[in-house]
Amino acid sequence: MPESGAEMTVEKEPFGILENGREITRWTMRARRGIPDSVSLIDYGAAISSVRWEGTQVCLGMDDLQGYRRQDAYLGATCGRYANRIHNGEFILDGERFTLQKNDGDNSLHGGNAGFSHRAWKGEILDCESEAVAGVGFELESPHMEGGYPGNLKVRVEYYLSEDGYLYIYYRGEATDPL
Repeated sequence: MPESGAEMTVEKEPFGILENGREITRWTMRARRGIPDSVSLIDYGAAISSVRWEGTQVCLGMDDLQGYRRQDAYLGATCGRYANRIHNGEFILDGERFTLQKNDGDNSLHGGNAGFSHRAWKGEILDCESEAVAGVGFELESPHMEGGYPGNLKVRVEYYLSEDGYLYIYYRGEATDPL
């Protein structure tokens, strides 16, 4: 179902269902002209699942939700709370030692098993001021000590596609404690 201004569209469609019954949605932004001509996102991992140029897929992505659930890679996903490895799954902050989930041998990779790439985010079509831009935003809340990280964290990721094919990505986080 297309939504947005006359120039740009955002289409929503079911992408799969998690074990807990939560439906995952694919959001496709379409550009009138330019490269890319469409960008698809899913609210599982706030991930870019497809970038198409003249109808041809030009990025790595999975065909269905189960592909994202089974993968060892982090294709297009929003990683967090930390992007990369934390050696031995530990860090010290203000003199206090924090032990994280280890999911890469002795290391914590991309936020551990509770990382943002393995979570269902809340998605919404953004109200863009210009008909020449389409946007989709995702929000997620990570509670204190999830994955071993201190403080509550509210995260927002916004994707915008302009009619001439520019893709913009904005990340924003708000924490209750130092991270």
